[in-house]
Amino acid sequence: SWLKEEYEAKLAGRKPKFTKVLFKTFIWSYIPGGLMQATSIGLRTASPLLFSQLLRYWAADSPVDRETAMYYAISMILANWASAFMNHHGVLFCQQFGMKLRCAVGSLMFRKIMRMSNGSLGDTAAGKVVNILSNDLQRFDLSMVFLHYVWIIPLQIAAVIYLGYLQAGTAAFIGFAALIIIALPFQGGLGQYLGKIRLRTAEKTDNRIKIMSEVINGIQVIKMYAWEIPFQKVVGQKRAEELKEVKIATILRTVFLGFMMFTERAALFFTVLTYVLLGNVMSAN
Repeated sequence: SWLKEEYEAKLAGRKPKFTKVLFKTFIWSYIPGGLMQATSIGLRTASPLLFSQLLRYWAADSPVDRETAMYYAISMILANWASAFMNHHGVLFCQQFGMKLRCAVGSLMFRKIMRMSNGSLGDTAAGKVVNILSNDLQRFDLSMVFLHYVWIIPLQIAAVIYLGYLQAGTAAFIGFAALIIIALPFQGGLGQYLGKIRLRTAEKTDNRIKIMSEVINGIQVIKMYAWEIPFQKVVGQKRAEELKEVKIATILRTVFLGFMMFTERAALFFTVLTYVLLGNVMSAN
């Protein structure tokens, strides 16, 4: 695939793209995961509609008979079960795809390192290589799980707005606007800050691993001059600086996840509030 990409790039007068080769090689193992995740989200969106129809059975002068209510209940149970099944297997496919990308890139890095000269190896920090192999490549496993949401979420938003309009009228647009106003500034800014924290953490990790490599290489000299305690303090200080950044990132990530739960309820609150203020009457379904 890479040789073919090099040939096509040469004919087109451009640089060969490594990402294009990766996706061409493994894309067919990634598509099923996206379809399963889309199906899971679709079933999760349909479940409240089934529950709404089920609640009509207990309303006064309800046209829904007992048999129809049982159909709604069974359909809701099956939809929730199928949604969980599709979600777990979709995530599995996506993680397998990320693992294939990680192994391919890691293998390429290993082959590149084995062909490097001694002079080039001396200019390359061992800590940086270890950090790339242990941390950066792990992002393939995580990012591939959420990449499908780039095209799934717009479809879900359109469906939810349409269904919300059928249920609550113009109040649904108020709830969606509140969701955008609350979520985008805060979560967007927090996401950018988390990216900066991650870069700072990676730099401090590189420094710590570099110092550890130097300590291990010169351990005989350190033992001979009894420098264990001073070097222990240096390594401990670097590790403390690294853990400080990790702690900040963990706290911000917790706030980010908690705010995601808050925005959903806030959008629902503003939708219901607008619906009632417009003179409508709320019902159970």
